[in-house]
Amino acid sequence: MSNTAADRKPHVSPIVKSFVQTSVGPIEVACFGIGAGDPVILIGHGLGGWTSLAQIALQLVEKKPDLRILAWSRPRFKLSAVNEQTTAAFEPLLYEANVVLPALMNAMQIGAAQFLAHSDGATVAMMFAGLFPERTLGVVALAPYGVADSYLRSALEALPIQEMGEKFPEIISVDDPQPAVAYRTWRHQRISECHRNWSALALFAQISAPLVVVQGTLDRFLSTSQMNAISSCILGPLNWITLRNAGHFLHLEVPEQITALVLLHLRSVGALPAKVTL
Repeated sequence: MSNTAADRKPHVSPIVKSFVQTSVGPIEVACFGIGAGDPVILIGHGLGGWTSLAQIALQLVEKKPDLRILAWSRPRFKLSAVNEQTTAAFEPLLYEANVVLPALMNAMQIGAAQFLAHSDGATVAMMFAGLFPERTLGVVALAPYGVADSYLRSALEALPIQEMGEKFPEIISVDDPQPAVAYRTWRHQRISECHRNWSALALFAQISAPLVVVQGTLDRFLSTSQMNAISSCILGPLNWITLRNAGHFLHLEVPEQITALVLLHLRSVGALPAKVTL
């Protein structure tokens, strides 16, 4: 019987999808890997659903099958339910960080987790880390934003008003039941934040867990000033990484680099054995 390295390649478990019943309603969750320890929770951008970071999840479990990775569909924009009256009492991103994500973790009996998140999903993860430091083991934030500045406002206002169309086909999940409605809601919320000079920096300043912030030099939504504002308020461990020739959708443009960065982060915080094959 052959015993080559290819033959010994570990089996990668299939994606297991389900709806988790939480105190705020059912939330769609996809599970990757065969691990049973503290999970890595993925939070995609507001229009992507659980599939947004699936490519990275698959690459991670291919290299490290004993990881436990959970991706969930955020409320309002896809299949996960949400209490509209409760949402009205909070700002949407704060509601996700302060109510929805804790409810999901409680329902799944997760005490603490690592987080890998993108764009406004990264903002949610960082807000959660500030609100619940005891439940945050570390965060890898891809293209986060902490202030709704003029640069972000200009980029958002330049987007189509009614629907995204084919300009950025990777943004909206293909199985979103109402993609045009989801897009208009998302765009309105983000521009509204810009009009109100919204900021999450006060919560970011409470982050104590190890934090990796990754930005592409070609990001059309986030400026270097945005990253400077975030880094200047972080008091805990911070690793700020800038990737040349990458834009806002880092996980789609340079997935191998993002996978490697996540594995290096997990190793550095003791979530992986010291030796990792990249």
